Amino acid sequence: MKFEKIRETHFINLDDFDRSQEVKRVYINDSGSLRLKDQIWTMDWSLKHKRKVATNLKSDDCIAYAVWENEKVIGFVSVMKALIGCRMVLDIIQVDRAFRGQGIGRQLFTLAVAEAKRAGAKELYISACCSEETVNFYKAMGAVPTDDPIPEIAEAEPYDIQMVCPILRTNTMNVKINTLYPELFLELYRSVGWEAPDLDQITMALEHSFATFCAYDGEQPVGMARLLGDGGMSFYIKDFAVRPEYQGKGVGSLLMTAIEEYIMSHIPNGWAVSLELISSKGREPFYERFGFDQRPCDWDGAGMFKMIRK
Repeated sequence: MKFEKIRETHFINLDDFDRSQEVKRVYINDSGSLRLKDQIWTMDWSLKHKRKVATNLKSDDCIAYAVWENEKVIGFVSVMKALIGCRMVLDIIQVDRAFRGQGIGRQLFTLAVAEAKRAGAKELYISACCSEETVNFYKAMGAVPTDDPIPEIAEAEPYDIQMVCPILRTNTMNVKINTLYPELFLELYRSVGWEAPDLDQITMALEHSFATFCAYDGEQPVGMARLLGDGGMSFYIKDFAVRPEYQGKGVGSLLMTAIEEYIMSHIPNGWAVSLELISSKGREPFYERFGFDQRPCDWDGAGMFKMIRK
């Protein structure tokens, strides 16, 4: 899998690109607030539209990236070069249906945010397809609905959800891998009201983690997570915590994105591995945005939990 900025010399063929999406629910803007509505249809592109998109990806008006797998384009993103005020506009982002759920969309979106930051934009502006999955993807990436839409875009796409991803807020924060130490773990653990084990137990837990992740706002640690796993079939997220004053500011999304990208970088192409966790009560919708399913479900019974004490 290869990510590259699209240049004039690239040949972009989308004739076999599968843009199709089965939609079951959509978001509608109801007096300034979003609510879900049942609406079933299949979204897809005609061959003519695919060729138009392929041409536009090489336009001088945009900056675009594509993902190739064995010479086939399986995903792409494009942003408009010209800012509208302090905003850079996300023109298009798509991943071939057969390759969704592998973190490709998140990596492409990250490239778009990086271009916006380089251009000095304060926000990445998104006219989002109203489907539940699409809007939830942008929410997971830190975007929020805006009450200040760009008129010409909102009027051209009246059913889209107009959103913005704040560049400064997202990019002043970063995630560092395997920098978590016992005293910092203890501090972040207690910050969310959890009763912590002693430092010896924490030290052993960190030493035997597959990886640890710590989110920073500048030099200030604001969130953490541990990744456990066998490296081949199963991974488990543990001790996912964000300081209360930083909750709702995109820190959790940064941590989740970092964890999934780390897993993707440590498994070969063609592998499928499970990623599991136990959600705090009431936090299930956050994890569902990242594709997690609640249990029990059609194919699994309830998750089980037991503490062993000595």
